[in-house]
Amino acid sequence: MEDIRPLTGQKRIQVSVCCNLCDAKEIKWKCIDCDILICTKCRNEKHPFDHFSVDIRLIGSLKKANSQNSSDFPVTECSQHGEKVSSFCRTCKKLLCLKCIEENLNANHKRHSIIQKEEYNRKLDIMIYQKDRAFKNLKYIKEAKEEIYQKRKVETSNYYKMRKEILARKKAAKIKSIINTDSFKAELNFINYKWKNVIKAFREKQKMIEEDRKLLHRLNMKFENLIKSTDFATFLEDAEKMDILTQQESYKNLVKKCKLKHHQNFSSIPKCEIGSAEFIVAKQFTTDLANIHYISSDSYDLLWIGDNTSAMLQKVKIDEQNILVESKYDIRIFGIASFSTGNLLICPYESSLMQISRNLGKIGNSKYRVRNLHVRAVHVTKDNRKVIVGARDNKGSVFPAYGNRVVIVMDRKGKHLAVHESDNEKNLFTYPRSITSTSNGNIFVIDQLSKDDTGRVVVLSEDGNKQSIYTGHPSNKVNFTPVGIATTPKDKILVTDGNNHALHVLDCNGCFLVYIDTRDLGIIYPYSLAFTSSQKLLIGSVHGKENPGKGKLFEVVYCGI
Repeated sequence: MEDIRPLTGQKRIQVSVCCNLCDAKEIKWKCIDCDILICTKCRNEKHPFDHFSVDIRLIGSLKKANSQNSSDFPVTECSQHGEKVSSFCRTCKKLLCLKCIEENLNANHKRHSIIQKEEYNRKLDIMIYQKDRAFKNLKYIKEAKEEIYQKRKVETSNYYKMRKEILARKKAAKIKSIINTDSFKAELNFINYKWKNVIKAFREKQKMIEEDRKLLHRLNMKFENLIKSTDFATFLEDAEKMDILTQQESYKNLVKKCKLKHHQNFSSIPKCEIGSAEFIVAKQFTTDLANIHYISSDSYDLLWIGDNTSAMLQKVKIDEQNILVESKYDIRIFGIASFSTGNLLICPYESSLMQISRNLGKIGNSKYRVRNLHVRAVHVTKDNRKVIVGARDNKGSVFPAYGNRVVIVMDRKGKHLAVHESDNEKNLFTYPRSITSTSNGNIFVIDQLSKDDTGRVVVLSEDGNKQSIYTGHPSNKVNFTPVGIATTPKDKILVTDGNNHALHVLDCNGCFLVYIDTRDLGIIYPYSLAFTSSQKLLIGSVHGKENPGKGKLFEVVYCGI
């Protein structure tokens, strides 16, 4: 309702005023830019976001603040005519009365920039409004700072609680004489990495909030100094600069962020918690090999990577950011495995394994031999007591299968303990290409069935009986292409499905547990697998149509497996 004061002797009347953008009668706002009255709905939905709209209840207080400021347009007389000044020549930086302009005492004023009293006061109103808005936004930022402080306290408490619980379980396992406590290392790796990311996210959020706070504080002080300014020329010049600044997208985004309280949106901050079968890529390295077909790591964290295609074997070392090649060997390999002593066994696709001594670093013969066969895969059991190899007949083509296809278990001296070849007089294997084992004595063999890498996982019990066969995820209609295999500290089995960019998780008996699409981790064509002594998972990739560059090595932290 707009109150119209009557002349003396007349009755007071009231005129109903509607929103200038719709028919609503509940007027709440006045736009200083448009000089219109609007309702809340139109202000939020129709009215330009970057315009200055003021609560009509504050208009009086704004005018009062305006009148109390010494910078209000001066009530003074023109020095030449004794008339009340009504304008300001920004070019000459002089106050002007009506006669100054009418009599054209200064003809230059025609071409100069003249600011009327109303325009000056409008700019002043805008500065007062902007100062008020900056002050409110500073309050929002203060609330966000307090909330992020409280959330960080909660996450810190959760992290130390989880860490304490893991260490307590590890201590209890040692008391019960459970020797293998590697799974606890994996859990600690996982929560430590997540905690590192949580802290990083909190720090980035706090840094952003502090930068916004400093910017708003500086702007608030500038608005305040402008409002108090008695230098009209400087006021007009600086007011225009501030007006331009407040029209920039960066400032609009800052105001919008405060208005919608985006500073208090913590969805980008991860939680420090342990889920089931979760994998996170902690580090990524690009090698100078086209493919990483094979990986092996020992108790000294000596790392070996091999590329069958380019006939290259490398001993490498990784740090926080780089992968460093310590030595190279020009040799075509078909499998590698490390003893805890650091000695490396190599499959050169001959009838005996080769060996690289950790101390000498030279390739030599080993005592692990097979007759009339070519060794195609090698695995050293976790207790270092057995060496298991996969081999095929050294005559004829790989596919279709010809001759003997076997898995042989040897002791540390090279003595053959068992030969697994058939089940109910039928061949168990077509082409055994990768092997691992579990603590219950089960042997897992990737058996390649054709040239396109289609295959299966054959599970043998300790006595050599076929226990199960895994042929891929039941819901997948594409061919299962297993290439790499490894055992987790909790005796779960990881299998890389290279052509499908996937990781299959099986239990110690070969039953399916979890399917992971490695593209979600940024890993294309996963191939080889290994675990470091600190129980971090290493995944090597190969190049392909979707990954044309060099082979990459990924260090992965995990939990739940």
